[in-house]
Amino acid sequence: MSQQLQALRFPKVPDDLSSIVKPEELVDIVEMSPLTLQDRRIYNLLIGNAWNSIFAQKEHVISRQELTKYVESNNQDIEASLRRLMSAIVVIKIRSNRNGKPTTRQMQLLAENDIEDRGPITYKFPDALVKIIKDTQIFARLHTKVMFQLSSKYSLALYEFLQKRKNLQFIDFEVLTVEETRGLLGVGENKLKSFGHLNDKAIKPALQEVSFLTEYEITAEPVRTGRSVTHVKFSWQKKRDIGAQIAAVEEWERSTTGRKSRMHQNTENVETITFSQKSDFYISPGALEKGRELAMAAGTGWDIYAIKEQFLEYARKNGKPDNVDGAFIGFVKKEVVTPP
Repeated sequence: MSQQLQALRFPKVPDDLSSIVKPEELVDIVEMSPLTLQDRRIYNLLIGNAWNSIFAQKEHVISRQELTKYVESNNQDIEASLRRLMSAIVVIKIRSNRNGKPTTRQMQLLAENDIEDRGPITYKFPDALVKIIKDTQIFARLHTKVMFQLSSKYSLALYEFLQKRKNLQFIDFEVLTVEETRGLLGVGENKLKSFGHLNDKAIKPALQEVSFLTEYEITAEPVRTGRSVTHVKFSWQKKRDIGAQIAAVEEWERSTTGRKSRMHQNTENVETITFSQKSDFYISPGALEKGRELAMAAGTGWDIYAIKEQFLEYARKNGKPDNVDGAFIGFVKKEVVTPP
């Protein structure tokens, strides 16, 4: 891809880093090495600082002042974060150039860097990561003020998840396995092992904080297989009340003192931050993926979620099938792959 075409397709980042662009592959990473909230914030700043020239040069330079303007940490803390980012191994989902199917790749986030005594920081991204970014189709636009208002790595991860997906046409939810949810939030392997702890300590607080500080409400529902919660359905919608949207932006400028009380008042009567029961017409992620593959192979160009909505409408009119997944695949084959 020529630099001219890249410039047209890739969104720009303002010089003051008031907002940052993050490619989808780096939003949905799974940490094999634990990162802190500060590590994630610093990495986003490094991406933002390099973004407008990320393909034009190998090395990028950022001043300590640029980092400390946002990060309330001393030089030792910043250097420790850079070391953790260099040593961190993450799993990134990419599309294989060989067959177009999703592939996972294990790799590093940051290459070598030079730290001058009281001077600027020079850093590089791994060449393999830059190649992945060149093929990115979807981006998350992160507001730097929001990023530094969020109080936990779980909230920041959920915010990035929302910012990547909120503008997708016809898609307003995503179903993840519990393990995928843990990976999304960056929950350590030996932390919050039960779903109840994961829910109380990570999911619910992140839902509340992200919904409070953005113009969107993001919710979650558990999906059970038998008695066990095996999946979580995340949904999002823009707040209908324009006053609530404005209040979220105004909160960025307010002191964090008293924020917990304000969040509680804002959400104490809102059912959306709690978990509801599984839908009678739940279609498993595996069935959705199979349906998508069938539609793609048939060359229809149909969006899988549009197909799903048509199936649900059909099922509600004709009664719930005994095997929802099987009925959905049959519907795709009959109505999409070989329509009458």
